[in-house]
Amino acid sequence: MQDKESHESGHLSYSIGSQVGFSYGYEKAEKAWVGEQSKIIGTESVNMAGKTLSNKGAVIAQINPDGTDGGNMDMNFDKIEVSDIKDKDERDAMSVGVHVSVGGSYGTDSGLRGPNCKVGRSQRMH
Repeated sequence: MQDKESHESGHLSYSIGSQVGFSYGYEKAEKAWVGEQSKIIGTESVNMAGKTLSNKGAVIAQINPDGTDGGNMDMNFDKIEVSDIKDKDERDAMSVGVHVSVGGSYGTDSGLRGPNCKVGRSQRMH
């Protein structure tokens, strides 16, 4: 059995005025993994028969109670198909941003002045 997870999100913002801005965001993610492997375990014997056995990522075994291979497994099939389960971890992301801020003027007499600027003086005392 394969566990799956997917996520998709987006974002869009803008502002107009003394600040001009634009932003865009997008993300898509997909994951697939095997958390626990499927098993067919016989403790005394395993006997299987049929036309076709399709096994995708599972364990088929005859195992003794002490965990060793029991060697008592009989499989009679015309065709056996075996394949692995592939893990998947993909992520697509995109982000674009533009921002412009306008304001202020420069002069030689008293420094920087403008709507977003503060002119002041500080003194440090010991």
